[in-house]
Amino acid sequence: GSAPIQLKTNGTQRVKIEDATTTFTNNVLIESSATSGEAPVLDLYKNDSGPAVSEAMGTIKFSGENDQDQKVTYAEIQSFIEDETDATENAALQFFVQEMGTPRENLRLASNQITFNNSERNVDVLIKSDDGSTNFFSDAGNNRIGIGTNTPAHLLDVAGTGRFTGTVRIENTLPELKLIDTDATNDPTARIINNNGNLS
Repeated sequence: GSAPIQLKTNGTQRVKIEDATTTFTNNVLIESSATSGEAPVLDLYKNDSGPAVSEAMGTIKFSGENDQDQKVTYAEIQSFIEDETDATENAALQFFVQEMGTPRENLRLASNQITFNNSERNVDVLIKSDDGSTNFFSDAGNNRIGIGTNTPAHLLDVAGTGRFTGTVRIENTLPELKLIDTDATNDPTARIINNNGNLS
């Protein structure tokens, strides 16, 4: 018949499978005792006879409620096809989170590019070191990059010592190189040395 399949323990429904809906009303554990190979496996298989570019293949949703007792999807992970051609298949994975009541794509893992803040919102990117200090910071609101600082004051702001093994080029209609003594106790110094430490 058309009745759904239900799995119960102690009279409580745990899994319900209907025509288009699978509802888990408690914890679900997928476990394997295999000592080799990929196991356990959760396979979201979209058996589509006409796959196409940009077609969504599966979504994992993380839902809860708001203060009005309404169901809200607070985060989700979705995959889609970039290229369905045999032997050149490509895919992408999108990560969405709620911001001001709207799902925003904060991260996309594509076949040839990783994109942060794909929704083009004021979402900064912070990479920390193992001691908790800032390694890299992208200030989305001010279009600035900080290395060693999370408060960049310029398009590129490096807090600390930098090294360039190639050519450093300053190009503008009026190029300028400034050496600023921030503590005003010593005169700034510019040195040009060779491998022996001698002035060249």
